Amino acid sequence: MWPECTEWPQPTKDIIEASRESLTQVYNDVGTLLARGYIPYFDVVTPGATGGVSHWLNPGYIGDNHYEPNPLRPDSIILDNEWWKPIGPMYVAAEEGEVHWRSEEDELMEVRDAWGYENDCGECFPYHPHDGVAGRFAWWYYRQVHEQDAAEGDVMLPCYTAPMMHSWIYPTPDGPHGATSGAPPQKFRPGGPPNQPGYPTPVDPTETDLSLDVLPEAVQEAAMPERLAAELDIIDGLSRKYLMTTPIAELETLMDDRLGPVGTQLDGLGSVDVSDTLDTAELPSGIGL
Repeated sequence: MWPECTEWPQPTKDIIEASRESLTQVYNDVGTLLARGYIPYFDVVTPGATGGVSHWLNPGYIGDNHYEPNPLRPDSIILDNEWWKPIGPMYVAAEEGEVHWRSEEDELMEVRDAWGYENDCGECFPYHPHDGVAGRFAWWYYRQVHEQDAAEGDVMLPCYTAPMMHSWIYPTPDGPHGATSGAPPQKFRPGGPPNQPGYPTPVDPTETDLSLDVLPEAVQEAAMPERLAAELDIIDGLSRKYLMTTPIAELETLMDDRLGPVGTQLDGLGSVDVSDTLDTAELPSGIGL
């Protein structure tokens, strides 16, 4: 039962129901996510930083030519790290990796009247881009590693990310399309016992939370390349004020001065192949939906 309010628009009700069915019946363990081409976003490195959840992204789904939310092919899935269970998809409005809506007006015309709401439940615009430094850096890095942007010479930080829409399958006071900060509270999540990993590992989920360290080595390397780890270390030492006020060009210069030119270091990573990662981890090949 959703707390206090269930007056969501019908498209929201439909996508939540379909997403819940997909995530509990198909994408219900980490092994399945890996086999179907998902790569853990680097928030899995710091499990407590985002409320005990981690994002998993599928470059094949984000990079296809469909931007509409498809519960059978979720662009991203958010997992509860304690219970190893999915708690909601995140749909990315991108076509072949590029932002679908070129302006907020285009988005309003197409989606907000249908998907958004303003009623006793509150107010919600379902899709949200990220224009802060951290979000832009994360999106940029994902594209460098998994969409070959570095190999193609596109190494600039974007001004904003592609619009993204959460569709939480468990209750949350912030509503089903709330941001990650409004993920379902622990009392509304499915709880234990935790799901089995779904891939060969000695780890016992009843004793160990999901984190980068418990994933197959090849997956760790794909999710956390050396360049990314080095840049995160630098970012961690910068003040929030500096990060929020420093021009992109200056940030790029800082990284280049400390670590060397980005393009040359990421050319090799731009061609990361998920199937190679799965083969190395001895996981079954994914069956596309």
